[in-house]
Amino acid sequence: MYAGKPTSWIRDHALLGIESSFGAVFRDTVILNPLNGKIEIYNLSTHDLTVPANKETLKSKLIAAATPADTDNDRIPDYWEEWAYGNLSRTGSTPGGGGLDTLLHYGHCSPAPATGLIPGAPELRFVTTGEGIALSLRWTRRRGTAFGMAFTPEFSNDLNTWTVNNPGYEDYSSRILYDGSGGELIEWRSTVPNPLRFARVKVRLY
Repeated sequence: MYAGKPTSWIRDHALLGIESSFGAVFRDTVILNPLNGKIEIYNLSTHDLTVPANKETLKSKLIAAATPADTDNDRIPDYWEEWAYGNLSRTGSTPGGGGLDTLLHYGHCSPAPATGLIPGAPELRFVTTGEGIALSLRWTRRRGTAFGMAFTPEFSNDLNTWTVNNPGYEDYSSRILYDGSGGELIEWRSTVPNPLRFARVKVRLY
């Protein structure tokens, strides 16, 4: 789970083997870092949560794990900069230093930001449905951050006027990506025969 956001659960199955890989036993709470690595295990049989001190201890551990450090104050977590670039030289809060590209890679959960490609960036394409052909807008977004990042789909017919108010599309589906990226695949689909033809996703820090 992460601070200020809805609870997130990892769904295990035989191929993933999450429970066995962490050596979990009955009533273990396994606390993970943002890349799904184990930080520590807090057992609820040993630490009864009806004891207020134990409940507060677990809460503080979870919030600490869900609030990644940003020692250079550039709106990009240190762990992600180190993982993606090997240092803290990038910046996400200013136009210089590759700030825009860095934010896009971070926001769209790019698995290989050093390549320059952003595979999670918005994509508009045709899909076949039971009712015919529909336009589909898909993108990957980061599910939650310590800094706040909003993703808003917008649509247009002329690339000048953009709208978010029911322009013939609807939020079709979302699917959590259990790949360690912290991402969620979002898809909007057209609901009318001739929807607005252009689409974009606005990413905003707050």
